Amino acid sequence: MRHAVFIPGWIDDLSVPDHVIYLPVSIFGIEALSGMALIMGLTLFLQQKMTITDPNQKALVYVMPIMLTLMFSYLPSGLNLYYLVFNLVGIVQQVWMTKFSKKKLTLADLKRMPKKEGWLQKRLRIAQELAEAQGRSLPMNLQNPPKPTPTKHSKKRR
Repeated sequence: MRHAVFIPGWIDDLSVPDHVIYLPVSIFGIEALSGMALIMGLTLFLQQKMTITDPNQKALVYVMPIMLTLMFSYLPSGLNLYYLVFNLVGIVQQVWMTKFSKKKLTLADLKRMPKKEGWLQKRLRIAQELAEAQGRSLPMNLQNPPKPTPTKHSKKRR
């Protein structure tokens, strides 16, 4: 994709930034803004506006898109395109979940759901069942762990 035209007249090469706005003054070392980064910043703003509901994170909705737009202005336009598509997919997913999803889970529903047994928990249960079937206990009883015995080194530290 290097040196290949992506959008004629705008993005001639995905491996370099697509500067569309040149600033008259350098602000924090930024002399130009990328068009793809500006669009990416706009979609990031829309995505965060849709998802963030906590009032304590309200400033994040405004600061992050501006900061990332400025940072991404000097990165390759292919990376900006990737992030733009990622934001668009996130927006579509959020719209789908909030508008068209038939099953809306609440916190009470999640608390009532049965808890899934993890891999390690399943292996420990099987080992404990096997040990009980053979009439012996596991090397370490997890309900009553052995108490540590004092040693010479532990007495010196006190």
